[in-house]
Amino acid sequence: MFALLARSVSAQAEIAPPDLPLPLFHSQSRQYLLGDWKGKRSALAEKGVTFDFFYISDMLANPSGGLEQTQGGWERIRGTIDINVDRLMQWQGLRFHATGLWQSGVNLGGKVGTLASPSDLVSAHTTRLDSFWLEQNLGTRFNAPFARRNKDRVACAFVYSKISDPFRDFGELLGAPRLGSEKAFELNYSLQVTPYFLLQPVFQYYVGVGGNPTLSNAPVLGFRTKVTF
Repeated sequence: MFALLARSVSAQAEIAPPDLPLPLFHSQSRQYLLGDWKGKRSALAEKGVTFDFFYISDMLANPSGGLEQTQGGWERIRGTIDINVDRLMQWQGLRFHATGLWQSGVNLGGKVGTLASPSDLVSAHTTRLDSFWLEQNLGTRFNAPFARRNKDRVACAFVYSKISDPFRDFGELLGAPRLGSEKAFELNYSLQVTPYFLLQPVFQYYVGVGGNPTLSNAPVLGFRTKVTF
């Protein structure tokens, strides 16, 4: 009886259908969060029209050191469209490109007092047409090939910033402490969860914040998320 049951279970295991992957985070073939729009996106690409949208954000905080202990984030939404008019309208060598973005957030480096910004996203709060051009290619152009890299990455960085002598001397005349240099260390890990979703935790450590010897060293912890639609 046990042998019969075992053979029955074994047979069921052999014919059982495989588990279906979750549609959001387990589809490694999907390039965009919103998919291919039932083939419409690929059809447009074949005609020379490609586009994407992405959202990226940095959330950072320093628990100690610096001018103040606080947290802040910076976020950006960016959209890009490229049209190969050669393929769309048979106009040899004509290409169109446009990019628009919106971004806003808190400059954590300004609050902590660092010379190097903890986030490379930080700039002006803005909504703008970032780039716009029409290109007519009258010759032959060769683009260097880039191998696709879908693996995770670990990176470390070091930034050395030094206050110039004239600025330091002028500050001393005004009663400020004698400023020197700032050293920033970073370690981050890029986790490519899917081709369209990236998660990147980061740790930074600032020595000599703002070049000011009176300020204690400041660690910064945070993470970046990026979603391509």
